[in-house]
Amino acid sequence: DDGGWKRAAARAKEMWEGLWSSSWMGRETTALWLMAVAHYIAKYRVAEKMEFSYTAGKASEKVTTDKNIWNNIVATDVAGKVSVKVENPGKSTLFVRAITEGTPDQGAEKAYSNNVEIEVFYVDAGGRAISVEELPQGTNLTAVVTVRNPTAKAMRNLVLTQIFPAGWEILNTRFLEGGDTSNDGGLLSYQDIRDDRVYSYIDYMPSGRQLTVRINLAAVYAGRFYLPPVYCEAMYDNLTRANTEGGSAVVK
Repeated sequence: DDGGWKRAAARAKEMWEGLWSSSWMGRETTALWLMAVAHYIAKYRVAEKMEFSYTAGKASEKVTTDKNIWNNIVATDVAGKVSVKVENPGKSTLFVRAITEGTPDQGAEKAYSNNVEIEVFYVDAGGRAISVEELPQGTNLTAVVTVRNPTAKAMRNLVLTQIFPAGWEILNTRFLEGGDTSNDGGLLSYQDIRDDRVYSYIDYMPSGRQLTVRINLAAVYAGRFYLPPVYCEAMYDNLTRANTEGGSAVVK
């Protein structure tokens, strides 16, 4: 009946918008919603084909397909903005999604914070703050990162990512007595130390809590190096994340 069709159409639209929103859903929910939308399309299909045209920058195409889903890469190596226009002269309702992705140029990153906060500074062996833009070769230093939960609710599955300049080396002192200098208050669940980076995992952080992670380093090789941003993000919620700006590190 018409009422059932209208209710199904409204629910399908709600599901489709949820699937393509910036909020992440669990695997089971995503699978069930995709199955529901697929059943809706199969039952209430209004035409045998999709017919539409699009322009994206200098690219343009007229598309006719009997498939329910169509995708294509319409622009690559783009600098700046690209206008996208879709026209639907056919009888089928189209749900359009344009996905863009890329990596900022080194040093062009902007500091960002949403739901979680991070603070980064560097100290020498005596605990005094130092600038990484003028480090004598052979200097031992410590990267100090504080992660805070400023929200009114607890956070789960956070990962702190620290990637260090090519001229530095990580001093893994965890196996030494007293070698772990982090002040995590029992919140640090696991730490993965690799050649040039450290991943610190926080399974659960209550509201208003913070932890401090300290990584011991050595400025080994002379030169000017790129200092990547520090990232902290929730693995299953892309709205909860923060990062610092990129910079440079000089070892003399």
